[in-house]
Amino acid sequence: MENLNRYLEDTKFVEWVFNPTEELNQYWDEYIEENPTERQDIQKLKEALSTFKSNDQVLSKNQKSDLLSDIKKSISTKSKEKKIQKLYVRTLKYASVVLLLVAVGILLYLQKEVDDQWAQMQHASEISPSCNTQLILPNGEHINLNEDNSKVMHTHSGEIVLNADTIILTKAKSNTIQLVVPFGKKSRITLPDGTTVFVNAGSRLAYPSFFEKNRREVKLVGEAYFEVKKDKKAPFVVKTSSLDVRVLGTKFNVSAYASAKVVETVLVEGSVVIHPNKINFFKKDILLKPNQKASYVIESGKSQVETVEVEDYTLWIEGVIRFRSRDLNLIVKELERFYNIEMEFEDSMLGMIAISGKLDLSAPMDAVFENLSLTASVTIEKQEDGKYIIK
Repeated sequence: MENLNRYLEDTKFVEWVFNPTEELNQYWDEYIEENPTERQDIQKLKEALSTFKSNDQVLSKNQKSDLLSDIKKSISTKSKEKKIQKLYVRTLKYASVVLLLVAVGILLYLQKEVDDQWAQMQHASEISPSCNTQLILPNGEHINLNEDNSKVMHTHSGEIVLNADTIILTKAKSNTIQLVVPFGKKSRITLPDGTTVFVNAGSRLAYPSFFEKNRREVKLVGEAYFEVKKDKKAPFVVKTSSLDVRVLGTKFNVSAYASAKVVETVLVEGSVVIHPNKINFFKKDILLKPNQKASYVIESGKSQVETVEVEDYTLWIEGVIRFRSRDLNLIVKELERFYNIEMEFEDSMLGMIAISGKLDLSAPMDAVFENLSLTASVTIEKQEDGKYIIK
């Protein structure tokens, strides 16, 4: 019955039944082909709705709306008398509205709770420029990792190796561990299940000190590249503030910075399913294939999938930025994170210049800036306050 209610609330479905067009026929034929398990419900509901349509009369929109609630009744109780049926349907209609409002209210409350939690995590990701990479243990202890490219590894015995130093976890009420990587630094971590994660600058990864038997979940603010240890019995889920990425065993990159308007997921090998976690009654999961990128626009909730060169989105692990017809302001944003600096455009239109090339960030910063200046036909000057201006 849940599917039936969903279709009854879909104006495109109702319009298809009463006023079918070639475009609507094509849309619903494709929908049924992609969702074969719903074929029976759709046909049943379409037939029921059609019985309320006169062959000689085109119903108004108000008449169509009044019929929606009656349809719910007609599917399951055709044998009852019409007077009793109308009374019951009218009662059910208003009861359904109340239940719907209550359900939506609960969903909105739960969504706010989740949004508040992510807001706290995103705020905590804005680390002071002078901070080192930190590992925050379940008992609240903060451990500094001084290296620019730190390494964290969980052993099978439950120990944690931090840049060759070993620590033993103590019992705590929470078992959540957080790896906080400030701007200007990167980190590599081996999770308790053997999954390897490369965490980019300005990012925070939260994960449990041990995973449950049938589920592995981590939370990410920022950017990270995952090489997931395969386990068919325990899906691996990367949760961001806007969507979840579910896998069994694969390699992929997720970019979900707090300041970004778009969450990007790029698949290197295997397969992943992307599930928007905002309240949206018509949301659909996205299945990615290798060499595809899914861009999820946070504000509108719309997604776009395209084929890409995956190295353009993963070479940051090796300290290289490669770009193809990418806007200069996006490249500058990556440089700000990598070097932990501030850069501004003298003219905001300069940020819209699309350029192609590669920057090896292992070279001195002056050489990198010179390379970028030649490629984009701009000059980069350092100001007295330490900021860089792009002219």
